[in-house]
Amino acid sequence: MLSSTAKAQVFYENGIYYEVTSSYDNLEASVYPYNGSYQGVLEIPETVTTMVWCDYEQFEMTYTVTGISNDAFRDCNQLTKVVLPNTIRSIGRNAFYNCSALSEINLPASLTSIGSSAFGYCTSLNSIVIPENVNTIGWNAFYCCTGLTDVTISSAVTELNGTFFGCTGLTAVEIPQSVTKLDGTFTGCTGLKAMNVPASVEYIGARTFDGCTALASVVLPSSLTYIAEQAFFNCENLKIVTCLAVTPPSMYTNDSESFDYLTYMDGLLFVPSASIPQYQSTDWWSLFQHIQGLLTLNVTSMTLNKGKSFKLVTNFAPGFILDSPVTWRSSNPTTVAVTNNGLIRALAVGQAVIYATAGNEEVSCQVIVMDGEHILGDIDGDGQVAIGDITMLIDLILNGGAEPAFDDVDGNGIVDISDITALIDYILNH
Repeated sequence: MLSSTAKAQVFYENGIYYEVTSSYDNLEASVYPYNGSYQGVLEIPETVTTMVWCDYEQFEMTYTVTGISNDAFRDCNQLTKVVLPNTIRSIGRNAFYNCSALSEINLPASLTSIGSSAFGYCTSLNSIVIPENVNTIGWNAFYCCTGLTDVTISSAVTELNGTFFGCTGLTAVEIPQSVTKLDGTFTGCTGLKAMNVPASVEYIGARTFDGCTALASVVLPSSLTYIAEQAFFNCENLKIVTCLAVTPPSMYTNDSESFDYLTYMDGLLFVPSASIPQYQSTDWWSLFQHIQGLLTLNVTSMTLNKGKSFKLVTNFAPGFILDSPVTWRSSNPTTVAVTNNGLIRALAVGQAVIYATAGNEEVSCQVIVMDGEHILGDIDGDGQVAIGDITMLIDLILNGGAEPAFDDVDGNGIVDISDITALIDYILNH
């Protein structure tokens, strides 16, 4: 057994300095700092063998290389490529800080932790894959990696704290479902255009998206419970916010808002329809001037003459995912009928409400039917017989909404494909 004095040994082999980190049952070593002198392409071996003095005798010892020590390659601004072995478990604090020429590095499957600012100012790095065994990423791990455009994040990570601060080249990032906390994660990411925060996230910390000037839309999950101060500050182009939480997430309540003033004034906030009154009356959320439900219709009220048709169209908020198709129903189907794709037909004078339902969302359109002259062949009810009526008639036949009293163009008492032929013939000859 080696003495305890050997444990702190630093040795040099094949151009690389190492520090012994375990000298007993497991012989392990980590790459050690060397005053910014590493350069070019560097390949770290899985094992390294050196001579060790112990009790006045010299032994040949082989160590497994399991880590990159704090500051190991700091300021090595001529280092261009690093190849890491599949024995590396940890990369220490500031390990590659300011390696401004580093354009390529592989993170092995054995890796479990990345230290704070480990790759800070690695401005030539354009792609990084954080392997699946990584469960800890320190603060500002990729601080100001301005060339970074492609990122894959381990699904074992639960927090991203300042991780991509100042990474101006990022335009999109997929956050894994394992993450529960974002804190300062994307501050100053001026290229980021959209963000879909996954359903696992509960907390968005201060300045997480501050200064994301290109960010135009964000989807906040139903799991979210808290948004800290200035989380979306200086995001002047953020005009679409979808919040899927039924209960409005708490916001920082001092004098600093979570969203930019322009987002509050000009942006559109989509929330669950039943929760709109709660958002309108909750501190900070109430600052949004435009709040809508997750599901909307192209019209909410209309008047039709008897025999006329109209197509209702559903619109969905960004990030609102349907578990099942939209269903349609009429409160008075003998007055206003509706097909399974939203095509309504005024059958008799009176009123009806048409409902569209998707999951927990439901919207409606109030329809008043007036008496009026019906023009045979005017299927879409615009007062003339034209190409649009052919499309509307096909839609009615396919979706079970055709009515002989209004759509029997050839006068044989039924509505079928022959009426389409008759309508085409009429349009071509008039």
